[in-house]
Amino acid sequence: MNKLNTLAVTVMAALIAAPAAFADDNAPTFDFHGYMRAGVGHFNHGGRQIRWNSDTVGRLGNEEDTYGELALGSRVFKKGDTEFSVNSRIAIKSAGDNDYEATDRNFGTDNGFANDSDEDAEFALRELNVMAKGIIPGKKDATLWAGKRFYERHDVHIWDLYYWDISGSGAGLENLALGPGNLSIAWTRRQHNGGDYETTGSFDGVDTYTDAAGKKHSIADKNINYFDVRYAGSYWNGGWLEFGATVEAPERANLGDGSYYKYDNGTSTLLTAEATFSGSWGFNKTTLQWGNGGWMSGSAWYDDWEDTDGAFMIRLINQGEAAIGTDRFHLMHAVRYEYKSYDNTSTDNSKLLAAAIRPSFQITQYSRIMGEIGAYWSKTSPVSGDDSSSQGQKYTLAYAVAPSASLWARPEIRFYVSYLHASGDNRIDDYDSNNKTNSLHNYGESWKSGTNIGIQAEAWW
Repeated sequence: MNKLNTLAVTVMAALIAAPAAFADDNAPTFDFHGYMRAGVGHFNHGGRQIRWNSDTVGRLGNEEDTYGELALGSRVFKKGDTEFSVNSRIAIKSAGDNDYEATDRNFGTDNGFANDSDEDAEFALRELNVMAKGIIPGKKDATLWAGKRFYERHDVHIWDLYYWDISGSGAGLENLALGPGNLSIAWTRRQHNGGDYETTGSFDGVDTYTDAAGKKHSIADKNINYFDVRYAGSYWNGGWLEFGATVEAPERANLGDGSYYKYDNGTSTLLTAEATFSGSWGFNKTTLQWGNGGWMSGSAWYDDWEDTDGAFMIRLINQGEAAIGTDRFHLMHAVRYEYKSYDNTSTDNSKLLAAAIRPSFQITQYSRIMGEIGAYWSKTSPVSGDDSSSQGQKYTLAYAVAPSASLWARPEIRFYVSYLHASGDNRIDDYDSNNKTNSLHNYGESWKSGTNIGIQAEAWW
């Protein structure tokens, strides 16, 4: 028994010591990151809670989906300042209505579940890339990368709005020290796989081509290249400046008969300038953007269906989070103004002003009371006829538990009630972000006001 005990102790000691024996610079690592939100909610007009204009009135108590991202990665090589890593990320999304949510929309009743096309889960590949850091002599932070990735995304958390995002498949070199700052360059590409198909009826505002037989076809495929250059650096204590130019360039469409269709839209450009002030108190960031053509349609997607050569957009955002007076009271805010000038025969311009504020007061070490007030005003002016306008507000009261008083502390479990109100030409409808109608309502049913109550968990790690 003594010999067996001695052998067991020796083996256990060897197993414990093994990681330390191999813990040199070249030992692979295992990294696990992610994000999730999920919960349960009810809308006072019936059915599960709805999401309504969360990118303008705020997201707290205004998210109805189940969504998650699971990221696995490894630093597979390290020697001095040089590192090679492999990264991956899978996204999961569902309505969160049932226990069993399959990827097959029509999985039948064989497993005891009703055939309901609304109860499906979606899986998506978001990242799969290789990064090589420190391979340029004297530039230890410069990173060469290739593959599919989230590329330096800029967002406003309170709205879940990504206003500068060219993520996708591509390659680039980032954080190359040059002068007082760092230079980053990237090329990414997105393809809209609609297919080229014959269409009947009106082609107003739709790119078309005529085949050899004289039949008109719509162009549903549009492959977009993004060429991005950014320069950023810290020029004072707690300060950060970043400037960027992104060019959107559509490719010619291959018509499948040896010919190509050239899009009339041409290239478009997004110019961005940001200034950030930060410290132990929190941060404040101001963003100014100007974009033309394709950038009218959002943060990084080309407007497929209208000629926008002469269109342009101006966007101004201010956001921040800070402790006010005491570590127990925190405040998050965001304000956004957008002006869009359209180059078409129907719309002259549109304006949007949105603001949201989220105060939080820490009750105990792990619990707090939060509120969120959000509102927006928009007006669209047609080329002829009367202007149309809409307004909306959201008022949320929540009780939450989290590891600390910071509004960024996660995981967080929150209990909330949200009151939604629409005015002007706008109304609240039940068409959620999963493109599914609430089964208890008729499609197109809408209200001037409504209330969400629910419980939600959110985490990132």
